Amino acid sequence: MLPRTINLRNGDSIILRQLSKEDLDDIWNIFNEVVEEKQYIPVINPVTSRFEKENWYFHQKDEDNIVIVAETENYIVGQCMIEHTCWDAASHVGELGIIISGKYRNIGLGEYLILEALKAAQDKAFEKVCLSCFHTNIRALNLYKRIGFRKVGLRERQFKIDGRIFDEILMELWLTDLKLKK
Repeated sequence: MLPRTINLRNGDSIILRQLSKEDLDDIWNIFNEVVEEKQYIPVINPVTSRFEKENWYFHQKDEDNIVIVAETENYIVGQCMIEHTCWDAASHVGELGIIISGKYRNIGLGEYLILEALKAAQDKAFEKVCLSCFHTNIRALNLYKRIGFRKVGLRERQFKIDGRIFDEILMELWLTDLKLKK
């Protein structure tokens, strides 16, 4: 149950909790950091508009989407969300997205965030969670597989960023197959 404190492999304590409006600047700073890296998400331009940031927040609340944030020393270092799809007939399916500040990668935070979001998805009666990932993001692909996601598709040459080509790996996880500690 959130909020809860976790300890990462580097010894840092992190609070996992639900999104609040006060988190917006930190979340968008991380998002823009990931955009600037040009290797993890198919977004080219950073988000700077206050309107766009707040519109995103209100959309998450209106749609009752799951947004878990990781906080340390009063700032956000990561976020995982599971959004409802746009199709009525797929109301049992969620789409997972995750961003983590570079300094907090490879120390266990991603797994904690994803598992917490999946618990919330089970509580909200989602049956399946899907995601997509660049073929070059081996670290993330290995994490998703370890959690239980399986590859269900590939979109070849789906994205171009600064002349680099990325295939998109499609993955899914049936929550009925997932055994999580409550």
